Amino acid sequence: MDEKRGLTTVAGLSLVGGFLETYTYRTRSGVFANAQTGNVLKMILIVLGERDGSLFSCGWSLILFCIGVLLAERMKEHAHEECEWMKLEMIVFIWMGMIPSSSLDFLVTGGVSLLCAVQSERFVRLPTTICTGNIRKAVRCREKREGREPLVSIIGFVIGAVLGVWTTRRWEHRAVWILVPVVWMLAKKKERRKCLSHWIGCAFK
Repeated sequence: MDEKRGLTTVAGLSLVGGFLETYTYRTRSGVFANAQTGNVLKMILIVLGERDGSLFSCGWSLILFCIGVLLAERMKEHAHEECEWMKLEMIVFIWMGMIPSSSLDFLVTGGVSLLCAVQSERFVRLPTTICTGNIRKAVRCREKREGREPLVSIIGFVIGAVLGVWTTRRWEHRAVWILVPVVWMLAKKKERRKCLSHWIGCAFK
């Protein structure tokens, strides 16, 4: 049962990661908010004149990602609750959906980069905002059980990315609102697990 709960969390967070990647690329100036490798490459192409685009948008996303990593480390030190962070994510998603695509896109992409950095550092031991590491781990796993998590993460990411394309075609910047119930369910699931662990701990004291 614990393994199934863990796979559900991995799938849910990977879906969020895949969705946000296509969401920012399609509705926020073509910036990759998750995969900073893509932004570094875009910055190089822009500087060399091989591609049109905003150097500031890519650089801003990279800076906020670094800040998110540092914030995640602070959260570990001070034991901030993951459920509380997820609730903050929901508020940010609602705010993002209220900002139309415009010159303020850098605020949204920066916010997404920060959230994705915290998610990749804080919540699970597998990357849920990119696929490269999971593909490598899935191929190298010798036991079927060890390969489940990376495979579930890859599938969740792909589903989220496809969902991002479909929904942004119809609802554009407002499509991000569909992540609110997803994150809400993940937060509630973690709260239930925390409560159960607390009562079990009390019972065996």
